[in-house]
Parts: sequence; structure tokens; C-alpha cells
Amino acid sequence: MNPRVLCCLVLPFVFVLLAFTGTSSPALAETDAAKATPTKGQSAMSVPFTMRDDLGRSVAFTKPVMRIASLAPSFTEALFAVGCGQKIVLRDRWGTTPQEAEAIPATDAVQLSPEHIAGYRPDVVILHLPDDRHVRPFQALGIPLLVYNPQRYNDAAKNVEDLGRLCGQPAKGKELAFAMRNLRSEVEKKAASLPKTRVYIELDYSDPLRPYTAGKGSFIDELIGLAGGENIAGNMNQAWVPISAEAVIRADPAVLILLNQTNTTQDWASEFAAKRPAWKTMSVVKTGRIITDLDSNLIARPGPRLGQGLQKLFEILHPSEVRR
Repeated sequence: MNPRVLCCLVLPFVFVLLAFTGTSSPALAETDAAKATPTKGQSAMSVPFTMRDDLGRSVAFTKPVMRIASLAPSFTEALFAVGCGQKIVLRDRWGTTPQEAEAIPATDAVQLSPEHIAGYRPDVVILHLPDDRHVRPFQALGIPLLVYNPQRYNDAAKNVEDLGRLCGQPAKGKELAFAMRNLRSEVEKKAASLPKTRVYIELDYSDPLRPYTAGKGSFIDELIGLAGGENIAGNMNQAWVPISAEAVIRADPAVLILLNQTNTTQDWASEFAAKRPAWKTMSVVKTGRIITDLDSNLIARPGPRLGQGLQKLFEILHPSEVRR
């Protein structure tokens, strides 16, 4: 699979296997935004307070959190969404949403260096991992560490709420989490009375014989189900998995969603068939229900925009409902 596409698309899940290393100078960490008192519109924090992460650890804070090392794209998005983007002093290199995040020093997602991160003097480091491999190194440096590993839609909503509380914007965090859960309920209710639509979502086509798709355990698979779809790879026991072209053709999905594609003609269905002649017998090529403009980050990144991704999937799978 194309490494660049894989990193951009599923980085939060790749953290299961990877750690980080820093590439930006700690000298850049001293920003006006990271200093001192809450600005207008921000909530004053009640201290001391305790946060509980996904490892079941209770982490105590004796002072307001003003400097954050946000080391996953979804965390960075969430912190900006709740109004705490100015408190981020270090981000991972893929955390470029919203655009303002690009001005923040970044670290590459290759190998984590606690000492390097310490140079940015964070009040807390937030990691997306399934285990405690980095707990002791940060404890030795005296830096609070929170480890989150959201696996489902509701986990992502809770994570947004938790980050709002962490950075002093609990009301905004609750508001966004409520909106995410409410949108899920609305979409799920609408989809429940509609026929299931069989769908294939392609993450990468670097190997034409074994493109990558989303299987069981991925956010994409859950969103497909919530939106009233049937994932043709839903029985594959990996979140991100190669699938044979023969399997896709045999499944004959009603909708193809091709992520990270660029249309070169207006007749994308014909172009698709020309590029993949073996697929031209599929009914979806004839109906033209081939989607190429869906932002992969909306459905693969467990952040505050996950609800938008769910709504978009519903519209793709049930276009007649949107036109009503």
C-alpha cells in the first residue's frame, strides 16, 4: 500500500504500531498563545482536577493546562474545535486541520522521543495508543501523559468531551459531543427504515490486484452500518486490509467509494472502466455510482468531524432521501 496514503488515511490506527520522533526545534515552542491566562470566551479551569484515560489511569493536574503536545490528528482537530488550538505547542505532522494548525511545530510519526517532546515544556502529552509503552518515560520526566484509543463512534464523541474538559472548555466539549451523538441518532433512525446498500470503499489502489479497503473494527465499517449500508468487506477481521479484485467484482456492490482519487474527466465511470477493464462487468460501472470526492479524514479520523462523515455517507448511499 502506498505509504503516504496509508499515513494520511489511517494514522490514528497506525499508532498501534508506531511511536513518534520530533523534527521541529523546541526553540519554536515558546508562543504567545501558549502562555498564561484564559482569553475572552474561554472558561477558567477548576483546579485541581483529574482526567481518566483509555488505559484506566487517573492523571491528576494541579494547575490549568496551558501547553499541550497533541500527537494525533484527531486530537488537534478536537482541541481547535473546542477553542483550545492556541494551547497546542506541538502536533504530529499529519495534524494539519484546521489550516491554523500548520503554523504549530510538528513532529514526525516515526519514533517517539520523550526528551525531545519535553523541550516544548508541555503541561500534558496526549497520545493515541492501545498500551502503556510510553507511560514510564514521561513519568520519569515529570510530564503528565494521557493515552486515548477511541475505537467506535461514541468513543470519538467522548474523546472530544474529555479534551474540552482537559483544556478548560468543558461546556464546548460537551456541546460538540452531544451534537455528534445526536447526529448519529438522527442518521441511524433514518437509515433503519431503508433498504441496505452494498458498498465498497477503497483506501488505496497502489496494487491493482490487491487494493486496500476497510474491514471489521474500522470507523469506516461502523459508519457504513450506521448510514444504512452493507460493507462488502465487513466480514474481514482487520480494520485496514487488502482485498482481491475478484472478491470486489464477485460482491458486485451498488456503490463504489474511491478515496484519494482525482477525476481527470467528467465521465469518471468510463475512465474507471478503462483503467480497470476486469471491473467493467460490474453493475456500478453502468449506473455510475462511483464516488471520488469524499474526504477520507471525515470517515477514518476519530475526531469532531466524524458526524459529518456519517451524514455524507448517508447521502451517498441514499441519494433519493436527500432529494426529498
